[in-house]
Amino acid sequence: MFDKLKDIYDLQKQASNLKKELGKMLIEAEEGNGSIKIVINGEQKVQSITIGEEWLSVTKKKDLEEVLKKCFIKAVEKVQIEMVSKLGPMAKNLKLPF
Repeated sequence: MFDKLKDIYDLQKQASNLKKELGKMLIEAEEGNGSIKIVINGEQKVQSITIGEEWLSVTKKKDLEEVLKKCFIKAVEKVQIEMVSKLGPMAKNLKLPF
């Protein structure tokens, strides 16, 4: 029984360390030939959005909105891939009965 408690404690410690690591990780995604850039951290919180000068004169608001949406989706997908790669080894150590 104490072994299980120790495993749970170790898992909580690993999860805490992973959260800190993800918070420090920055992921960039670009769209519109690199003229739109979004940077998010590993916790999927937006850190910055950069819009190139050519978009500031665009009269098609919908085009800009679509490119921003694509860029954000790309950034979130990159973070999710990073999270899975970091969680994989942690999950193997769980020794779950199923």
